[in-house]
Amino acid sequence: MIDPPTATTGSAVRKVELDQTVDFAVQILVEEAHTLGWQRVEFLTAVVDAANASLSALEEQRALDVGEIQEPANDWPAATAHQS
Repeated sequence: MIDPPTATTGSAVRKVELDQTVDFAVQILVEEAHTLGWQRVEFLTAVVDAANASLSALEEQRALDVGEIQEPANDWPAATAHQS
């Protein structure tokens, strides 16, 4: 369904390829969902929500990778396991 890029990263041609690829993939998904009973608007809204969640997760992982934020300590079980 998705072809690999033919242009180099950062080129205008690659951006056009990407836009066309995403547009085609989304159109196929929307039409398939619609034939199965989903409303196009509700399905596209869910796609946007999923994309936003994915972007948030990627941004959080990037921030963890570069040390901008630290994961919280998971010491809850150890702190409460031996209390009487």
